[in-house]
Amino acid sequence: MIREASIDDAIGASELFRAVTPEFVSTPAGTRHFMATSPPEARRRWWCAEDAATIVGWVSVGLVVDTSEEGVVWVALLVDAAHRGRGIGTALAERAEEHARSIGGRKLLCWSRSDDASATFARSHGFVQMATHDILTVDPSTVEAPDPPPGVELLPFAAFEDDPSPLHHVDTVTMLDEPGEVSIDELSLERWLENYWSHPLLDRDASFVATVDGVPAAITWLQTDRERGTGSNNGTGTLREHRGRGLATLAKRASLSRAGALGITRVYTGNDVTNAPMLAINRRLGYAPCTTMFNWSKELTTAPSE
Repeated sequence: MIREASIDDAIGASELFRAVTPEFVSTPAGTRHFMATSPPEARRRWWCAEDAATIVGWVSVGLVVDTSEEGVVWVALLVDAAHRGRGIGTALAERAEEHARSIGGRKLLCWSRSDDASATFARSHGFVQMATHDILTVDPSTVEAPDPPPGVELLPFAAFEDDPSPLHHVDTVTMLDEPGEVSIDELSLERWLENYWSHPLLDRDASFVATVDGVPAAITWLQTDRERGTGSNNGTGTLREHRGRGLATLAKRASLSRAGALGITRVYTGNDVTNAPMLAINRRLGYAPCTTMFNWSKELTTAPSE
């Protein structure tokens, strides 16, 4: 049975996410947060496929509201491996595209694993591969805490509880330089605080900032599920005027070292294969290849508005 999903499905959805994408930290609290903080202007909807009261398929579709580009729609579609080949993915994809067109979508973005079956499914639905991401992993207990040079201090996000706005500045400025099919160039402080800073999986003890003479210059985000001992990097960036000094490496090393001390045994990160500087940082820190993901795009020729 395929039906529209709601926040009450967060437990079943997160179980599916963990089964299909174990490289990403997924919990019911994180899923509820994502659904609850989706802004009205995104006009996001969710559908799920159930088999014997178990969620075996899921699709989320809504406008990307943090960009100046109009009509960009993000689609996330997953089907449990044991239930593929039954038309579930196609049924969910059709609902997603229908909704995308109804809200003025001009371009669909999504990702998949790089296996032949997933790639064939994407192409058969009109998607074109745009990029490749390697998923890397490391045991954070193998990473030693860094010794920063004079003038540089490494602080956890928790040190900015009273005023995280300086981190918003670093995050939004460095985000503009990240490879991708859409530029996140309109991420307001209010939305950043609600969606990212307040995320229940953000580990403020293990996410780190590198300051230069007391001013934040580089940051690295880490989401963790301490109960399961897993973590996922969610962005690392350095302001342009401070690049070339190893600040991102210092921040990420401090983050991983702290994560290991907190009982995290496995941290995953995504690396666009064209992002050589970030790949070099990850290699120095001991990350090893785990799997590969493809990024896909589909232009919608017609997009009637409701």
